[in-house]
Amino acid sequence: MATWGSLGSENGEFDSPSGIVLDWGGYVYVADSENHRIQKFDSEGNFLFAWGSSGTETGQFNFPVGVSTDSSGYVYVVDQGNERVQKFDGGGKYITHWGAAGTGTANLILLRTSP
Repeated sequence: MATWGSLGSENGEFDSPSGIVLDWGGYVYVADSENHRIQKFDSEGNFLFAWGSSGTETGQFNFPVGVSTDSSGYVYVVDQGNERVQKFDGGGKYITHWGAAGTGTANLILLRTSP
């Protein structure tokens, strides 16, 4: 069994990691919630890079809580505080997003749950 990272805000460190996924190529993506970013690692746990920062602009996050990938290599991030899902390529380049705060059509209400 292996352990990756420790508490902190440097590369390879986490503050409230809340989502993890392994993609088709063996890369691991972690939603690092309190640091408002996604971190990418190789299958051995070596840090590769991170993207995102705190904010509301495209490519920024407000408490990302979930991460998923598809067979084409796209990465989907549940950006809870901004009430949207953002789509990126495997290199962290922003593609598009869905949702916005509210209760109308195409709006999302994402509830944060306490651990």
